[in-house]
Amino acid sequence: MEQFERARLDSYFARIAHTFAPTEPPSSFLVTHLLPERPSFVRAIGTATRLRAVLPKPKSIDVAARREIEKTTQCDTLSRELFEDAESAVDYIESRAAAEAVVLCDVGGYFAPTLDALCDRFPAESWASSRTRRTGTSGMPSGTNSPAPSSPSPDRR
Repeated sequence: MEQFERARLDSYFARIAHTFAPTEPPSSFLVTHLLPERPSFVRAIGTATRLRAVLPKPKSIDVAARREIEKTTQCDTLSRELFEDAESAVDYIESRAAAEAVVLCDVGGYFAPTLDALCDRFPAESWASSRTRRTGTSGMPSGTNSPAPSSPSPDRR
């Protein structure tokens, strides 16, 4: 990945993270592909939340991306078995975010088998109600526009 491409991604995700960061950030867990461009996205999640762990999808880990992320964030081993059993899933989340509001960012449905148990153990009422008070019913902060950047001209680098 070229340096200008990385800078563009960093800038884009930083704008998103700062625009939509909650006043009381929840803890988060991120299941994702760790491709060369992914550190920008991971940093943005870490800006908007208290990122407790990145769980890279086992078949798509770029070694350099993982090393970069490990400098600032815990990277744990991901397996379907970790989240198949409700007790082990709750234990895992509690070991990193006990008694905290939690957001699960999941590519691939890893949390799906135990989602009910996780929701029972980590209810979102307090965080969701403070977000509703601050943002209204749309979920978007008052006075904000779509965060998507305008398309740059093809020759702009």
